[in-house]
Amino acid sequence: MLIDEGWKAFSADEQALNDGEESCVAKLHLYLNDSWVGALIGSTRNNRGHAEMDTLFQYLGVLKENKQVFGTHKLVMECLDKACCVKCAAILGLLGVGATSKTFKSKKTMGKTGYAIHPELRTFIAKTKKITETKLCEELLDISGGIK
Repeated sequence: MLIDEGWKAFSADEQALNDGEESCVAKLHLYLNDSWVGALIGSTRNNRGHAEMDTLFQYLGVLKENKQVFGTHKLVMECLDKACCVKCAAILGLLGVGATSKTFKSKKTMGKTGYAIHPELRTFIAKTKKITETKLCEELLDISGGIK
């Protein structure tokens, strides 16, 4: 299952950090040839889902029409306000995003509302993983079976 694959691949340690009820900010650091080139700051207040997903959505904007260069940047997520939820952690892991040493992941879903992935980001993830968007949603958004 994608949720298990992504969860295991995301390098953050597991630790509960805050309860997920408050808004937060995430920072996606971009490196090229081991040199830091900048960071994108995402927020739950931008109406694109969780802060981590907002940073990835912004990264798609940086890539614009040149999405084939994905993978040339080393991406590292920094979340200090609270742990990355199970779904964000799985997506970050599937895309090969690393984690800073102070970033944690949690098996909680977090937040007050349902989880959604912006359609453009969903399409990008599905193409990157060479799967259908239906499979992505079925295996990633439904965690009723838990994480193994």
